Amino acid sequence: MARDIEKTEKPEGEQPVLTSIARGAAAGVGVGTSLLLRGVRSWLRWLGAGAAGGAVVLGGAGFYYFGWDGLALGAGAGAVLGAVLIIVLYVLAATADIF
Repeated sequence: MARDIEKTEKPEGEQPVLTSIARGAAAGVGVGTSLLLRGVRSWLRWLGAGAAGGAVVLGGAGFYYFGWDGLALGAGAGAVLGAVLIIVLYVLAATADIF
């Protein structure tokens, strides 16, 4: 009679629990990495836009007042200040202190 006891068999396509957990963790890491890379690309775009805008504005002002030497100095300072301005605006918007 002991041999008549049916063995429980896994249905086709069912995976062990540890394999399922490992696959779920790998998928979560993939999604997290994807979101992180998307955020980094967004930050780089915004910082690049701020740096370019600052370089154009302060570079133009430097060229107008001081010639070619002022263009280089103004563009460098404008790039740094433009990127810093973007960071400040983001922090103000994130903390809702912008208004």
